Amino acid sequence: MRTSLPAAALVFALASLAQAQSTAMTYQGELTINGVAASGPHDLRFRLFDAATGGIQLGATQCADNVQVVGGRFIATVDFGQQFASPGARFLEIQTRADTGLSCANATGFAVLTPRQPLTAAPLANHAKSAFALDAADGL
Repeated sequence: MRTSLPAAALVFALASLAQAQSTAMTYQGELTINGVAASGPHDLRFRLFDAATGGIQLGATQCADNVQVVGGRFIATVDFGQQFASPGARFLEIQTRADTGLSCANATGFAVLTPRQPLTAAPLANHAKSAFALDAADGL
């Protein structure tokens, strides 16, 4: 069987465009201050832990500057990298402050929201969790 050079080149070109799935996740939250829905830009800091209290921080603190909060609701993209390679529990700690003009790398004025939020699998992703329990490399 002969493969033409243009066909082989096309296969290699398409393979180079393939990329692994991102480790980023979207967090949707609701922020109230003394029972009133927050509004306007807020700075958010996200930290990932292996326990609901105490525990070890996993990955670096993630910052989101000037996130728009509308009617108390906000959306932020967070990427802790490869912190989910084991089936252990993960908990998200969120810190917030109304925008002050400072970068969220500056911890001044942040309030820690409690309790930490447990991260749970989406229904389709939950199936992948079973891969940690495979007895053989071929899945049989």
